[in-house]
Amino acid sequence: MSAWRTNRAAEGAVIVFAGWASTGLVHAWEHSPYDRFGWLAFLFWLAPVPWILCRRPGRVAGQGWPSWLGLTLAMIGMVGDLNALGYAGLACAVAGLLPGSARILPWLILSISWMPALGWLARTLPVPAVAGLRLVSGMVAVVLLARGGATKVVAERSP
Repeated sequence: MSAWRTNRAAEGAVIVFAGWASTGLVHAWEHSPYDRFGWLAFLFWLAPVPWILCRRPGRVAGQGWPSWLGLTLAMIGMVGDLNALGYAGLACAVAGLLPGSARILPWLILSISWMPALGWLARTLPVPAVAGLRLVSGMVAVVLLARGGATKVVAERSP
């Protein structure tokens, strides 16, 4: 088995496990007024990942540390019943798919746009303002990753 498939399988397994550890997200998105648009912010946040991965055909994308950190956080979150760690684990697991660069850090930090922690932090604001904050920060994450990730991929593809 090639290294590409081995890494992809391991990264995929970590993402599936972290997603399973983050099933509380769906409940929060459905029932909490402050978290209602978290699912849309998650889709915005996630949108540039397939685009970046498609620009790297046949190459081992990613780096090891975010996947391992994601697995560790998801496991601690499940054992300790700490949902926030599970959500952070999911964000790190997805980040493990991307090329190694400090450019993913702002995108990773903006993963809070889809986490219930943002609703808790902004609980003094009106519900529509929190929804707007979620969507805007999710879109900013897309722009940051698309700009940084595209630059990194183009630089790696040139001979």
